Amino acid sequence: MMALGAVAMSISGSDEITLPPFQGGWAHAEAPSRSGGSAADPDVIAMRAGDVSSPPGGDLEPLVPPADDPDALVLFFSSVVQRCADPWVSVTCDSAPIWQFVLVVPSELFTGGVIDLSDSRISYHEELAYPGCWGTGAGGSGVRGTLETVSSDDASLFVKLRGAANEDLSLDGHYTVDRCGAATVPAPDG
Repeated sequence: MMALGAVAMSISGSDEITLPPFQGGWAHAEAPSRSGGSAADPDVIAMRAGDVSSPPGGDLEPLVPPADDPDALVLFFSSVVQRCADPWVSVTCDSAPIWQFVLVVPSELFTGGVIDLSDSRISYHEELAYPGCWGTGAGGSGVRGTLETVSSDDASLFVKLRGAANEDLSLDGHYTVDRCGAATVPAPDG
């Protein structure tokens, strides 16, 4: 479902301010993309939490304390190519439209099957920048959807993400995810 609309405000003693219409999702001409890709084809990398550098202007504490679970799986989805040495995408007015979604799955939940992402032990962070120098960021524990690990080896993961969406972004799809550094091996079932 797509919502369209414009907002007009007036403040005492000033002219009317009109905000442009907002379209949910990236279904408009200014959809973010990476070289040769689209919003539906994001760049994805995976890292161990213990190998993730701190994001600019902060630390990993809101996502996962690496000292508590250095083997947690951190998945970075983005509209631009990400680097293992510095996976955090710099979201600026100059780079809009651009987005990044980070998902942290504790090692005890990464079993190689289907994971309910609404589990409060799972955390996420997202940044969205729109043309015109405005955007949004959010994060917390538990997010809608499921993550299924279809296969995993030292170099990559093949995962299916379902239902992980909000008004601005849908990540549903199948992804071959390059691993950065040491592999995070799914915990044995049981």
